[in-house]
Amino acid sequence: MSLKSLLRFVLLTVLTLPYCNGQNDFNYGKISPEDLAITSCDFEPKAEAMVLNEKCNIYFQTKFEISYYYEVHTRIKIFTEAGYKHGEVYIPYYLKSESISNVEAQVINLDGTITKLKNNNIFREKISNNYHQLKFTLPNLSPQCIIEYKYKVQSSRFLTTREWYFQKNIPVRHSKITFQTPEIFNYRSIMQNIDLIKEKDNTYEASMLNSIHHVPFLVRQKDFAAMVKFQLTAYKDENGLMKPYNSDIVKITNDLREDKNYGQKIFDEGSTSQLWKDIEPQLLLAPDEFSKAKFIYDYIQKTIRWNKEYGIYLENGGDKIAKLGTANGSELNGTIINLFRKAGLISYPLLSNPRSYGLINKGILDLDNFNHTIGYVKISGSPVFFDATEKDFPFGLLNEEDNVDEALMINEDGHDWIEIPTMKESDYYSFTTQIDDDGQIVGNLTTMSYGLSMAGEINQNETDSVGSRWVKRLERNGSKCNVSNFLTTATNFKNLDVRHKMDFNLADFINDTDELLYLPANLYSRYSENPFKHTIRLSPIEFGKTIYEMYINTINIPKGYSVESFPKNISMTIPSKGISFTVKIMQLSDKIIYNRMISINKKFMLQEEYQDVKQLFEEFLERLNDIIVFRKN
Repeated sequence: MSLKSLLRFVLLTVLTLPYCNGQNDFNYGKISPEDLAITSCDFEPKAEAMVLNEKCNIYFQTKFEISYYYEVHTRIKIFTEAGYKHGEVYIPYYLKSESISNVEAQVINLDGTITKLKNNNIFREKISNNYHQLKFTLPNLSPQCIIEYKYKVQSSRFLTTREWYFQKNIPVRHSKITFQTPEIFNYRSIMQNIDLIKEKDNTYEASMLNSIHHVPFLVRQKDFAAMVKFQLTAYKDENGLMKPYNSDIVKITNDLREDKNYGQKIFDEGSTSQLWKDIEPQLLLAPDEFSKAKFIYDYIQKTIRWNKEYGIYLENGGDKIAKLGTANGSELNGTIINLFRKAGLISYPLLSNPRSYGLINKGILDLDNFNHTIGYVKISGSPVFFDATEKDFPFGLLNEEDNVDEALMINEDGHDWIEIPTMKESDYYSFTTQIDDDGQIVGNLTTMSYGLSMAGEINQNETDSVGSRWVKRLERNGSKCNVSNFLTTATNFKNLDVRHKMDFNLADFINDTDELLYLPANLYSRYSENPFKHTIRLSPIEFGKTIYEMYINTINIPKGYSVESFPKNISMTIPSKGISFTVKIMQLSDKIIYNRMISINKKFMLQEEYQDVKQLFEEFLERLNDIIVFRKN
C-alpha cells in the first residue's frame, strides 16, 4: 500500500479514536537544591557540563490528519565557561512536513534567580530548500548555573520517527523516551548500543552515560551512540485486522522515476535543451567515450557552482541551474547524467547518502535514507562513478562524503543496488639527496599522487604553481627549505594520478660533531603525529578508504665519510592484516637506499583492533625519527 493510500484509509478508521496526549513526569522550572549544588559530574569529573535530565514523549494526533508529536524537555548543568556553548540550541526540521511550537527556555542561577528566554530571541533559518532549523541562545550564563528548555515538534513523517539519542557530547545522568501509539498502528523499535538502554512498557531509559567526542577516523560518532527510533510495521484494516506495512522499494523508485523533481528532470531531454546546444559542437571533436564524458563533466563543474546543499530532489533542471550558476548536489549530477544520455552514453542516477548524514540502512528503507544523488556511467563497457560537488574533483572520482558500500540505481524500468568501489589514496615520494659543502641537504623529489590524493594535489595546483606547499611540508624544527623547478610532469585522468618533480635544499637540518654527522633519513610523511592517542576507544576506526604511502630516499654518502650506523629493518602487521608497514635500508656502493612503506587496506576496523592499530602507529612514528650516522674518514 502506498503512503497516500495508507493515509486515506487510516484517517477514515481513526476519526472515532480518542485523542492521545503526552504526559510529563518532571516539572519544568522545579530545580532541586541538590542539583544546584552539584559542582562536577561524579562519573566524568572534567566535563564542562552535563545533562541532568532529558526526556521525550512521542504521541500521535489522529483527529484530522495523521501526525505525531515529539515533545522534548532538557535540563543541563553548566560547570565551566567552556560549557556555555551548550546554551546555544539548534533544532532542525523539515519545512514542508514538520513544525516546532511551545518553545520555552530559562537559566537558573545559584542564587535562585531565573532569566527566561524572550520570544524575540528565537530565530528560524534556512539550511537547505527543504531543511530549516530553529535556534536560540540562552542569556546570562555563569558557571554552576542550570539551563533548561523544552519544545514540541509536530511531524507528518510518521513511517519512521525522529531518532532519540541518549548519549551526547557531554555526560548524561538520565535520559528517557516514552512512545505512545494508537492501537491501529504497530511500530518496532530500532536501537543502537542496545546494552546501555533499558526498556519497559514502551519507555526506554539510560543513565550515567559518558560523553561521546569526535575521534580521528570516525565521521559520525552518533552512528555508534545509544539511540532509539521507531518504524511503522503494521496497521489495522477496515476489518480490524493488522496488515503488515513494508517499505516498498519498487514503489519508492517508481515514484521517483515519475517525479517532476527527480526522474523527469534527469531522464527528460527537454530539461537541458540549451545546455546541449552549447556543448554539442565541441562534443563532436571528442575521440572516445571517456573524452566525451570528461568534457561534459568538466563543463558543468566549471560553469555551475555547488551551493553546499544536499537533498535528493532537483528543484531546477539543467538549463535553469546553468542560468543561476548554482545548484544542489543532485541537480549538478542529475544534469550531467541527462547530458551523458543525450551523448549516447549509458548513465543512471544512484541514490546515496552523504557519509556525514549517516549510514544507509537497507533494513528500514525509506526516502529518509537518501539525501544525495551520485552518477553512474559506462565507459568502454566499464562502470565509472562520479560526483561533481567538490571543486576540481576529477571525473571518475568520488569524494569522501560518498563513502557508502552500496547505492540505489534508478534506471528506465527498475532499480538495482550497486556496489560502490572502495576509495583509494596513494602517494609515492622518491628523494635523491646529498650533503653539499655548506652542510645543506640538496636534491630532487619526484612524486606521484593517486586517487583522492590526486584530487588534493590538483586542487592545490590551482593556487600553488611553484611548489610552495612543499616548503611547508619539508620544513621542521627550525630548518629552512627552498623549492625550485617545480613541474607537473603528467596528469592522467583515466588512471587518476598526477606526477610532480622539483629540486630543493634544506638548511639547518643536520646535526654534527667533529667526527660524526647525523642525517635524518625521513624528510616527509603525511603522518606527523599519532592520530590514536586515547588509551581506549569505544567506537570503530573508519578510514573510509585504503591508504598507501611509499617513501624512498636515495642518499649519497658524503665525500670523506663512511657509514657508522643505520637503523634496522622492520616489518610489522596487525593480526587482522588491515595495516602493515616496513622499513628496509641497504648500502649500495656510495649510496644508502632507505625505503619506508605503510599500507592501510581495510577501510573499516572494529574497536577491538584499536590497541593493535595504536601500537603499530606508535612504532611507525618512532621510525620517522630514524637517523643515519656517518663518521669522518
